Amino acid sequence: GGGGVTASAAENSQSEAVAELYELIAQAEALKTGNEEFQLQVSHTDDGSDVNQAFPWMYASELEELNNAIEFARSASASEAETAIIRLEEAMGKVKADGSDPYFRLDPGLGSVPIEITAPDNNWTTRAPLDYRVPSDFAGSTVQMIAYPFADSEGKADVLQINYKHNGTSTFGGISIESALDPAVEIPDGSTIEFDVYYPKSAQGKYMRWRISSDSGRSTTDSYLRDYDYTNLNPDWQGYWDNETWLKTHHSIVATTGTASKLILELHGENARPAESGMLLVSDIKITAPDPDGVPLPEVVNNENQSEVTPLKEIYNPENGLFMVGSIGTGSVTGTRARHYEIFVDGNNLKADSTHPTGPNWLKSVDGAPLSGANAEPGLAEYRFPTNSYLAIRDSGEPGEYKMHGHVLAWYNQAPAWMRQIIPEHLPSGYTGTAEFYGLGNGVTNTVKVDKDSARRVQYNHIMYVMRHFMTTDAKYGSSEDRGIIPFHSWDVLNEEVHESRHSELILQDANNWRNSLKHTNWLVAMSDDDITGDITEHYIYLLFKYAHIAVPNAQMAEAYKANYDSLPEYMKLDGHDNAGSIDAYVVDNPPKLTYNDYGTATRSKARTIYNMVRDLNTAWESDPLYDGRPLIEVVGFQGHDSVNETLASDNQYAMALYASLIDEGLLSGISFSEFDLKLLTDAPGGGATAPAALNIRQSDALGYQYALMYKLFTRFAPYIDHIISWGVSGSGWQGSYVLFDTQGNANAGYYGAADPDRYILGHSYLDDYFDGEYEKLQDSYAIDLGDLGTFLPKGSVLSSIDITAAPDKTAYTAGERFDPTGLVVNAVYANGNQKTITGYTISPDDALTTDDTSVTISYTENGVTKTAMLPITVNPDLSRAEAVEEQINALPSVDEIAIDNEEHIQAVADAKAAYDALSDYEKSFISEDAKAKLDALVKALNAYRITEGSGCSWMHGSDKGLTFAANGPLRKFEGVRIDGKDLDAQCYEAKSGSTIVTLKASYLNTLSVGEHRIDIVFADGEASGEFTVQAETTKPDVPVTGESSVIFWIAVIFVSAGAGVVLSAYRKKKGITK
Repeated sequence: GGGGVTASAAENSQSEAVAELYELIAQAEALKTGNEEFQLQVSHTDDGSDVNQAFPWMYASELEELNNAIEFARSASASEAETAIIRLEEAMGKVKADGSDPYFRLDPGLGSVPIEITAPDNNWTTRAPLDYRVPSDFAGSTVQMIAYPFADSEGKADVLQINYKHNGTSTFGGISIESALDPAVEIPDGSTIEFDVYYPKSAQGKYMRWRISSDSGRSTTDSYLRDYDYTNLNPDWQGYWDNETWLKTHHSIVATTGTASKLILELHGENARPAESGMLLVSDIKITAPDPDGVPLPEVVNNENQSEVTPLKEIYNPENGLFMVGSIGTGSVTGTRARHYEIFVDGNNLKADSTHPTGPNWLKSVDGAPLSGANAEPGLAEYRFPTNSYLAIRDSGEPGEYKMHGHVLAWYNQAPAWMRQIIPEHLPSGYTGTAEFYGLGNGVTNTVKVDKDSARRVQYNHIMYVMRHFMTTDAKYGSSEDRGIIPFHSWDVLNEEVHESRHSELILQDANNWRNSLKHTNWLVAMSDDDITGDITEHYIYLLFKYAHIAVPNAQMAEAYKANYDSLPEYMKLDGHDNAGSIDAYVVDNPPKLTYNDYGTATRSKARTIYNMVRDLNTAWESDPLYDGRPLIEVVGFQGHDSVNETLASDNQYAMALYASLIDEGLLSGISFSEFDLKLLTDAPGGGATAPAALNIRQSDALGYQYALMYKLFTRFAPYIDHIISWGVSGSGWQGSYVLFDTQGNANAGYYGAADPDRYILGHSYLDDYFDGEYEKLQDSYAIDLGDLGTFLPKGSVLSSIDITAAPDKTAYTAGERFDPTGLVVNAVYANGNQKTITGYTISPDDALTTDDTSVTISYTENGVTKTAMLPITVNPDLSRAEAVEEQINALPSVDEIAIDNEEHIQAVADAKAAYDALSDYEKSFISEDAKAKLDALVKALNAYRITEGSGCSWMHGSDKGLTFAANGPLRKFEGVRIDGKDLDAQCYEAKSGSTIVTLKASYLNTLSVGEHRIDIVFADGEASGEFTVQAETTKPDVPVTGESSVIFWIAVIFVSAGAGVVLSAYRKKKGITK
């Protein structure tokens, strides 16, 4: 019973401890090893003065403790796991870094962040209202728990659905509900009640407040729905459900101290409303309290001014193979803008309400009535231009040093009132589930139906005047030769026309959808009206970009315009934007890059919707008679008003991969991050913050890490990216977002993350868990999954070469050895200039080296691409054999000392000759010439024809004995004898074998004169020569007559009969040697 349960619990506890220990051992090893940027330093002084204390270090004694703790942990039993964990954590805690360098920080801890102390059990029931004005029956309002209904549902808990009804007679409607807290708690000071509310845009004006109580209604706190933002142009979150766009807000309400066992949540409708219904969703309800063990984190101090750090534009620019960086702001370029940025934009001054305040007096409704505010003489009088703002940019710095981006020609917001009132003649108002509707842009108060040609003429003229004012010198557009062209690098033609949330449902139904996922802004969709679902070339987005191509044409457009002028619609000819069908006067070599700009592109369904739209429009454009060789939409701009979160970089990578694939297909020219800054929301590491507020060190590190991830992403996609624009220079960006410099103009963590992404990320590894897997997904080898479109690998991430950056320790070998790669460092180089050290390469040859090998080949394959590098090596022969043969030859007797009858000499020469012949030609080249000459002479001496016996002897007249000579040649080759150069008749001698023994007959010798004579024993391939003396007859000769038979002579003859060549051959055979 109980004992078994206890034992089981103990075992489980030990098992968990062992698992934790294994993980901790790995962390400790990683801490010791460090990474390519930061290695653990070891101090051997008392004060750490021999290390850089900004980076990880510990004393030698502490490292020894760490090593001992690791060893103990490795050998610890399950029962010792807890002890090992404590010991290892203590040892790891000795690693130090003072935090003075922005690129490195050890984990500073969580600080005094709130912790959850209780939450409702979500068994919600109705109760008596806290406010008597709420009808007791709630007018039929109900609540229930439902599954999270939006597209980002993965990992989301159920939500509380409030179905609100108001009877129209009570002061206001509402519903009061309660749920038990699990567990019941004592709420301390500083506690808060936290919850999220999801609300549809149709909720605007319906609701007044929440009334909350955690002490059974004895005290209450109100939090108002009246403050909800329904018009945020870039909300942090939005979803689509129940045919509506939903937004989200977070409530944080001070909780009443004391005992709490349930939570009361009461919704109050707005005062004096008609009968109506609505819906709200509430999620993540909890009560939090300050962590009693938490220590507040210090604020970060930014020490380096923007004037001291490396200019961002020096790191990122097209000359480096990367992209331009810029910021918001026009006017003269000075200070931070001048030092760090290259391209500039204004957030408002080129929008239609600024540039086109008055409409033309020709504009009429379909009924012929004039439009309010459209009363200007057509032409320049309609417009107001911020000329000096951009002229100042052009004239700053060196000519062409600074660039301009135009924002924006068409948008559903900030259009003039006279333009906003235009609606289509035939389309109905409001989304119908198809593309046949119009939607109201912002600020529309009254509407007037206008025919499609008039609506087109309005936008055509608007684009002509605004773009040509800057990009020409024509007085018609308010320019002049004296002023000159103000060149724009790029221009947003259309902004945010994809509906903010509808795509989340429609893409699931049709992956190629886009036409009914648009906003259909009333004055823009009027250009298409009832053709909106027809010919794509009549679509208002197509037309807007087409007009921009014509406004600032390249030469190809000018030619096409002339060639097709007769077929152009009349509205394009009414206002004098060409010269008798020619727009040659407006041709420029580099027209602005025409951009579609939108926010929320990190949302995959919206990214895909934009992809579908660009693909279809740009494909159709290639068949247009006015096609000018440029994509219709040239650039997709990302409005990156984003927040620090776990998947921001990989979500944006998905979108970038979509558009980069279009670039690879020739259907798009580039990508820009046209508006970039980062918020810190409440769930960010270190907690939420609103710029320009100072950050605690954990918030600062998270900001830098996120910027580093994003710039790592930008670098990976550098071949596709045109520019990145920071939506703020210093202090703050959009809606309290953080940019790269603080209010004092000092570089913040965002700057350092942007400047060196890899170093920043590797130096803040304590945040790896929060950004889990993001850095790995941004590596060059990571293929991006695009679902039904397959996978994508940026061409900048394609392997372009491999380089040997460090040669191996050994490059000289002896034949027979194998290549040793120790010390070899190989880097993979990618098309975007990125590099990384690789290990998964192959080496050829990978077997024994030979003297024919002059290099080894390093091969590396990644994603189907193989690259090689050659490493020169030297392979020397194994000279031990050559050295031994040389010694063998040197040990032989000299030619003068060789004795033909010495068996040891013959054997030694035969062995040396066989050993020499067995060497390779390369090995023979290392035998000295003296040794080779000696061996040749010895072999020749033993193998040359010579008279081995009898030469030098004498014969005396009157002797009846012949004179015998032995030669070392074979009898089968014997041809004759010459005496004193004359051939001797065969009757004068006898010849017999052994090798060849020639005996001159006495009868012949008696015919020779007294004195010295020469004998040549002639063979088929040579001769053996010798001398003999004929003496006069005397009774006592001085010299023995060698023709006499003697034992000594015949012993010598027997030996000679073997022949020196035969002897060598015999020994070779005996030794198994063949010549």
